Amino acid sequence: MKTVNTIQQAIVIALLTILSVTFAIAQPTATNRGRDFYCSFLPNYHENSRREDDALRLQDSLFIFIGADIPTSGVIYCTDRDGVTTQFPFQIFNPKQIYSFAITWRGYELEGWNNHGTLATDSINQEGRVAQQHFRITSNDDVTVYALNQAARTSDAFLLLPVEALGTEYRILCYPSDGFTTQNSSPFLDLTSTPSEFGITASENNTQVIINPTAPSFRHGLAADTIVLQQGESYLVQAKISTSNLRPDLTGTKVVSNKPIAVFAGHQRALLPVDLRNIISSRDHLIEQMPPLSSWGKSAILTPYPQPGGLTPYGIDLCRILAAFDSTDVFIGGVKKKTLSAGQFYTDTLLVPTELRSSKPVLVAQYKRTSTGMGGLGTQAISDPFMMIIPPKEQFMLSYRCINAQARNAATNQPVYVQQYIIVVAPQTTVSDITLDDFPVSAAAFQPAIGSEYMVATLKVGDGTHSLRASEPFGIYVFGYGSVNSYGYVGGMSFKEFDYQEPEIFTTPDCFQVRGVAIDTHRTDSRIETVAAPVNLQKNTTITVEPLIPFADSVHFTAKLTDIFEDGECTILAKDSIGFITSKKLFIPGYTLRVSSQLPKGQLPEIATDGPLERSYCFPVTITNYGLYPQIINSSTFASNTGHFSVPTRLPIILAPNSSVEITVCFFADHFGVYIDTLSIGNDCVSKQITSIVVTAIPDKMPPVISITNSPCPVPVGLTVSESLPSDLGIKSLIFIDSLTKNVTVTTSKGEGYQTLNMVIIPTNVDEDAFFAFNVTDSAGNISTIRDTIPGFTLSLNMPNAPNYQLDFGETVLGVLNCREVELENYGQFTLDFGNPGLSQNRIFSIPPSEQSPLIIQPNQKRTINMCYAPIKVNDIDVIETDTLFFHFGCLTKTLHLQGIAKPSVQSTISECDVPIKIISLELPESYGSSANYLGQNIPNPASNTTTVSFMFTEQTKASIMLYDAIGNPVETLASGEFPRGVYELTADLSKYANGVYYYQLQTSKERITHMISVMH
Repeated sequence: MKTVNTIQQAIVIALLTILSVTFAIAQPTATNRGRDFYCSFLPNYHENSRREDDALRLQDSLFIFIGADIPTSGVIYCTDRDGVTTQFPFQIFNPKQIYSFAITWRGYELEGWNNHGTLATDSINQEGRVAQQHFRITSNDDVTVYALNQAARTSDAFLLLPVEALGTEYRILCYPSDGFTTQNSSPFLDLTSTPSEFGITASENNTQVIINPTAPSFRHGLAADTIVLQQGESYLVQAKISTSNLRPDLTGTKVVSNKPIAVFAGHQRALLPVDLRNIISSRDHLIEQMPPLSSWGKSAILTPYPQPGGLTPYGIDLCRILAAFDSTDVFIGGVKKKTLSAGQFYTDTLLVPTELRSSKPVLVAQYKRTSTGMGGLGTQAISDPFMMIIPPKEQFMLSYRCINAQARNAATNQPVYVQQYIIVVAPQTTVSDITLDDFPVSAAAFQPAIGSEYMVATLKVGDGTHSLRASEPFGIYVFGYGSVNSYGYVGGMSFKEFDYQEPEIFTTPDCFQVRGVAIDTHRTDSRIETVAAPVNLQKNTTITVEPLIPFADSVHFTAKLTDIFEDGECTILAKDSIGFITSKKLFIPGYTLRVSSQLPKGQLPEIATDGPLERSYCFPVTITNYGLYPQIINSSTFASNTGHFSVPTRLPIILAPNSSVEITVCFFADHFGVYIDTLSIGNDCVSKQITSIVVTAIPDKMPPVISITNSPCPVPVGLTVSESLPSDLGIKSLIFIDSLTKNVTVTTSKGEGYQTLNMVIIPTNVDEDAFFAFNVTDSAGNISTIRDTIPGFTLSLNMPNAPNYQLDFGETVLGVLNCREVELENYGQFTLDFGNPGLSQNRIFSIPPSEQSPLIIQPNQKRTINMCYAPIKVNDIDVIETDTLFFHFGCLTKTLHLQGIAKPSVQSTISECDVPIKIISLELPESYGSSANYLGQNIPNPASNTTTVSFMFTEQTKASIMLYDAIGNPVETLASGEFPRGVYELTADLSKYANGVYYYQLQTSKERITHMISVMH
């Protein structure tokens, strides 16, 4: 099966891995001593590179130092930017002396985007491009090699790793870029800004390298970068500094290759700590060779550096801890400091000797701080930044041969480094037998490292070669201080490859089981100790693990469902001999399908129904997926295989979790009887019985059922004709009886369900009564008959322009009630009941209250109703007022449109002073019909020659309006007489009255209403 093939492929890969590393496992542990070395020098900051003085311009050099335990010889190969290789043979006669080699940096150092204070042209900038510069050192015997990039006031040294100590997986540990801007009003990046950087050199041809940066690089940004290098070729990566990102840091960048590579990382010229840029000033080059991830450890002894006098008081020495894997806990001095993910780092200060421990492998570096402050504080102070990889104590060795490097100042010929140191880190049990250059180191020089059994001694030494030995493995850190200059490197270390990878678990699903294999076959793996499945994490599973003899390369296992019709899960734990545990949770789908009704296990649900004879009868069966995973149905079978039952549903069908689907089961039989069968469904792995089906085949003795659909509207009429019983044979014919069918239009459609016919009957003319009748016959000869009527909207208004009926009241004086008769006729055979017909507005047009009872018209009868028009306001000239009377019949409507024109009530009278007064009734107020009379304020007021006064009566009233002077003497009668109900307006001539205050008063038998009026000519 394909599952077995997949497992076999995994085992083949594992075996190939085992065979490919057998030789490597058998080899002695690599150290920093070897016979073949590759390196490249990262860009330094050569501030004298443009000086005219050759002594200054050419003083910066690249140094290689070679130490041996026995006399030996070899060759240094130097390849420049143009790919030209020059050989420099060397010979060491006295092993107590270190061989020193120097060459100009020009053409041999990698060149980046910062060309020592200017932006490099594209032809010079090698960042993100394959470069030729590199050094190769070969020897006839094992040697130790150190390198130093020495420049004016910016240097650092590093330990070289031999080819056998190189790896294929790295994480970069460096320091944040030092970017800063000019102080102009529009700041831009200062070109003395220096980047975080690293470089790669290949030891073999066709080396493929994949780089996943944690910060944008100058040429490729944050994109993953894949390159192919030939033997000796190098590749430089520098962070891209911008005004919006002044501190990009390449720390944590992952570098993976298919062949061993040498990786170097650091900083072109670092200010440290970079956060104090505006307080401290001096900078220095940082470089170290990165150990491969396989040699990282879980412990380190952190040691503070000696602090020379005259240093700026600002800043402090630092350490950085970089994690290789997720969930890495970091402890310093026994105190948990941080939990790191892969590629993350933690920064802390160096104050006292202390032990660092971690739960998973880490890479540790210490950083010396900047010595000089701004404004001359600490000028020309001793020391400056350098970076040193701190080896895990598991990589300590028994002896070291190292060099405290020295260089000369080109201008003064004085030594650059005036203080030389070696820090010794040793177990408490061996401090008494450590020797330096064959002389015992005083035990009094040591102090304890907090939280450990190690002691630390800081030894001041001279320039040149030094040898250290002890009875137990110990570590040394080598460094030197000069005027605003320094270097530092680890004095040596072994490169034991630790098991830092957890076992791997590969699985392949099969029918209701999972087959798997746990392997631990990488070069550094320690092999599998146990494979187990905790019982408390098992659900409906049975686990089988093949017998295991520790320590195994691979272990097979199988997890099966205990009940294949339920889902299951379990957790497999694979533990290697070093203690790494891999956990993998397995989910195994069961065949979780059933019919919707569920009975206890072992009992099948039953579907029972009647069925017809000599006709296929089909019905749905609902199947539900009650599990957590999608299920497939690609087969269906019946146990008896008699041919009475079948499933026409197209397969396969996929059911999502907690979903249902209907499949169709069909039945056919010729004879009366009870037919029983069992339905099974399945997939490629199993067939499952899901229901028992019982069908009783009986003759069709029932006629078709005719039902009328309930509807709020009598038109149209909906009917359903159905053969609804399973034993029914179906509709054979439907025939209308012509003599009983009149004024109808019929549409039919197939209904839902078995043998159903839907009908819609509509009167051809809805204003006429309609009649229908039909017979429906089924295939067994059973007949059903229906006869019915559909009343029409048989209303006629005896007036012209039917059906656009309109009643025109003409002109009506304001306050007059104008009524007209309307004759209605029902010319049909059914009673028309309109209830209380409604007007759309019902304000100025109305039906008298005496006629507002339900309007019912019997067949072939007439009825008269009154419609009235009572205008309450005069609109613009000849504006027609309208309303509409509605007659509703079911969902149909007929209308009578009403219209009329309001005319004002005009009266003329003569005042007692023989002044003619025109009184016009224009409007009945909103309070029309209330008991309150009304007298309005004259307009305008004050008045000059004429003014207008409005007043109202709610019923016919005898009244007068009198004008009085300021002291109450009558002046004039403005209006007097009998006034019908309504609103009036009069215009009074005031031209003959002197200026002053007057009063006018409305007088009736019941009340007095008075307002003041001012006359001003």
